[in-house]
Amino acid sequence: MWTEREIAIAKSLQEPETFAFITKIFTELKTLDGLEVLEKNIVALDDAEYGKLMKIHYLAKEENKKKLGLIKQIATKGDTPKLVAKSPR
Repeated sequence: MWTEREIAIAKSLQEPETFAFITKIFTELKTLDGLEVLEKNIVALDDAEYGKLMKIHYLAKEENKKKLGLIKQIATKGDTPKLVAKSPR
């Protein structure tokens, strides 16, 4: 459950300029050390190391996109969906 303060913060983050800024920081900027190694030494890396670094970069980016979506959800609904266990039939 989200507090009223957390919901208010999520709503303030939904302003177009603010949301564009946090999206840029969390999904577009390249700050991972591994990604810097990847870009600088792309020829020197073997395929396995290259693939591992690209996978790390991709997964981090996708996780951040999901968190940005969660901010939108909190701002609009004020609550996260609750998982309900279903009984076996």
